[in-house]
Amino acid sequence: MALLTLRYSSPILASQAEVNVLLPERPEQFQQASSLKPYRVLYLLHGLGDDSWGWIRHTAIDSLIRNTDIAVVLPQVGHGFYTDMARGERWFSYVAEELPLYLASVL
Repeated sequence: MALLTLRYSSPILASQAEVNVLLPERPEQFQQASSLKPYRVLYLLHGLGDDSWGWIRHTAIDSLIRNTDIAVVLPQVGHGFYTDMARGERWFSYVAEELPLYLASVL
């Protein structure tokens, strides 16, 4: 199991963004990269009183995906209820648009 914590400059948020990604180990990962199937992706969003580490701390998500081809994305967002706020961050646009494009470009 690999746990990646990625920090990057988000254009939509106009600030630093952080996301955790859990990647299960696959036996074929040490073969040619061109023979690997892409991961299926599961986004798990934290609640109001938690953060992107909540699913890792409070569940067995790492055990559940251990023998799968599922990458788990755990974005860190503020207290905006995953919405684009009139005066504040654009959390919906970040999670729905920017983050998937960013992850596809780096993973």
